[in-house]
Amino acid sequence: MLHCLQNSDRAAIIHPTGTGKSYIAFKLIEDHPNQNFLWLSPSDYIFRTQCENLYRSDPQLTLQNVRFLTYAKLTYLLSEEVCQLSADYIILD
Repeated sequence: MLHCLQNSDRAAIIHPTGTGKSYIAFKLIEDHPNQNFLWLSPSDYIFRTQCENLYRSDPQLTLQNVRFLTYAKLTYLLSEEVCQLSADYIILD
């Protein structure tokens, strides 16, 4: 994926559930600590479990540059709020 991002502004990881797609995204976040990320997912439960698993493997990692939102929450934001979602990367989970 990181190679794809060097040549394009998009990349897709298509793998079955539980094969580590989130860890690849977390690695991208780790490698770009000065960039802002917007991570969209179907539910808060997915965020919580992914972050819990991540912190078990790397308790030092900070996610201060990541904003987590569900797709449903995104649809309820006002257009002004959407414009304020400044992100260098958008992760669609």
